[in-house]
Amino acid sequence: MPVSELVLVIMGLLTVAMLAASLCRNLPIPYTVFLVMIGMSMSALSAKIPALSVLQECQLIPDLVFFIFLPALIFESALTLDARQLLKDVAPIFVLAVPALVISTLLIGVGIWFYMGLDPILALLFGALIAATDPVAVVALFKELGAPTRLTTLVEGESLFNDATAIVVFHILLGIALAWFLARFQRARLSQGVQRDIAGILCGEAVMKNLRLRAGLEPSDVDKVVDIYQRRVGRKRKRVDEIRGDFPEIFATLEARLTQTAALASAHNHTPMSFHHGNIGAKAFSRIERLLNSAKDRIPAITNPNAGVDPVELIEQIPLFDGLSSDAISALAARAQTVTFFMGDIVIGQNEKGNALYIIMYGIVDVFQDDNGAKTRVGTLSRGEFFGEVALLGDEVRTATVTAKTSLTLLRVTRRTVLSLAEKHADIAERLEHAHSQRR
Repeated sequence: MPVSELVLVIMGLLTVAMLAASLCRNLPIPYTVFLVMIGMSMSALSAKIPALSVLQECQLIPDLVFFIFLPALIFESALTLDARQLLKDVAPIFVLAVPALVISTLLIGVGIWFYMGLDPILALLFGALIAATDPVAVVALFKELGAPTRLTTLVEGESLFNDATAIVVFHILLGIALAWFLARFQRARLSQGVQRDIAGILCGEAVMKNLRLRAGLEPSDVDKVVDIYQRRVGRKRKRVDEIRGDFPEIFATLEARLTQTAALASAHNHTPMSFHHGNIGAKAFSRIERLLNSAKDRIPAITNPNAGVDPVELIEQIPLFDGLSSDAISALAARAQTVTFFMGDIVIGQNEKGNALYIIMYGIVDVFQDDNGAKTRVGTLSRGEFFGEVALLGDEVRTATVTAKTSLTLLRVTRRTVLSLAEKHADIAERLEHAHSQRR
């Protein structure tokens, strides 16, 4: 929607809200409830009345919420809040805004994890997203009904301060979730790619076998189709062989998972048939089902590869960490994450904000710089080399794009990890301070 039309729609809606405020004075309905009723009515009418059809195109984009609606709500509450009453009730407001919000986030996250089976970190992230209260409608009702000033101050003050707590908790959980999601996404992408290629090989072999046995087909046409499938199967076999050579540990685990899953699936299919035919009794059937479900839960998960390299040795080679104590190096290695990339993947992009250092455990990367559209390769890095170390010293912008030239396994050390360990290890803090002073 063009900006001019968006402004007109917002002005029209604000005009309707002002008219509703004057009408609501003579009606036994709270103003906020009356606004909701008007909004629902306008939404229903917009599908039938052409003049209101523009409302269906209007969407609440983030900029509209952050720069139009949110400042008006927050600043209005901050300006009208009684500062003296706020200072008197600062203790209960602080308890509601900080510890209570953290507890609310935990309760929501645990509930979603328990009842919906969502991953704990994602459940907590959702909890932090919705835990902060927004009592605009409640405060409006308090003012209309003449509620006690202390009650209004408690609710409104808690709403103002818990937003800051929610933002901090959300960003902490978001950083953890992004690091967790990157590693998990790459493993899932790798395993699903192998499974698709294996399925493609099996289907291609079956098609070629059945085509040759099928009667009534022209031999020349059959040869053409078989040739196409042979090339396709050959490409898939090549990809599977490359992944087996590049990520042997992941491939071995995936191979074991596929074999065990296929065997358990076959057993699940044959057990009910044996029970219905009377070959096994009800108790044996129930016991077999429990054993099969238990065996399914014990199938080994796909873990991060280590590429046969000790993370401690890799971290010791970084100039920023050279000479640190063995405890500090071991702590960094324990908190570092292993991530994988395929050939052609972009690891980091130029002009992006950096937040992590990458050390190459296996593979080769190309480094490119973009100068007004002209892309130039400025270097190639291989096993044991690193890039992105400046990101550990601050929110720096990446100066180059790094692309995987081959299948890649990287050791990722985030800035958040280094800063958290600097609070426990004085030598890390000193090293960071020295690096900052040299850059000034």
